[in-house]
Amino acid sequence: MKGYKVQPLSYQELDGLSRPRNTEQPEGLPWVLYDTATFVSGTTTRLEFFTTLQTNKSLGNMDLAGSLTRGEYFMIYTIGLDILVPPLLSATGTPEIGALSDIQELLFGDAAGLGGDSGRFSFNMLSKSIGPFPISFLHASGGPTGFGWAGDTATGQEAASYANNGIFDGGFPFGQLVIAPNTQFSVVLEWGGTVTLVADRALRVWMSGVKYRPIR
Repeated sequence: MKGYKVQPLSYQELDGLSRPRNTEQPEGLPWVLYDTATFVSGTTTRLEFFTTLQTNKSLGNMDLAGSLTRGEYFMIYTIGLDILVPPLLSATGTPEIGALSDIQELLFGDAAGLGGDSGRFSFNMLSKSIGPFPISFLHASGGPTGFGWAGDTATGQEAASYANNGIFDGGFPFGQLVIAPNTQFSVVLEWGGTVTLVADRALRVWMSGVKYRPIR
């Protein structure tokens, strides 16, 4: 967690910061834009994010589909990916599939292959594309990392595992790329072939940075 500088300010300076009076100058706020899509096992080879308006704000927080509203700008600093895989509990002796194996498949493709179906991502805005880059560069925003155990329970030996795609490190650096209002943009994940998972999985792409918007 980053530290925050404690800077002494006068009451006049605090009043000016909390009650801006210049309507021609936007306010800048730390912000995260995120969107969620479903990877269908054995079928999905391409997912596009931020192009659909989510009514459930747990899935996405865009105000418009595919663009920012009038007067808003978003300066992207980092981008990341959360693979929302629940823990798996299974009987010992069954194949070791579940959270860890699904993330492996999503990042690098079919474990039996040679990487030809591994995942990649790109950022698209108007006619400009940044990427593609390997999806493995996109790390999670937080949560449990890989873990597994086996032990005796009342019903016999069982095994459990959970995982995410990396420890949170702030995200893949994007410098200070600025999205202007009413400008179409998206993030695309692609695979070179179909990937089979234990089950369909929700994938959430997020971008952290600064939102500039009219003073409200």
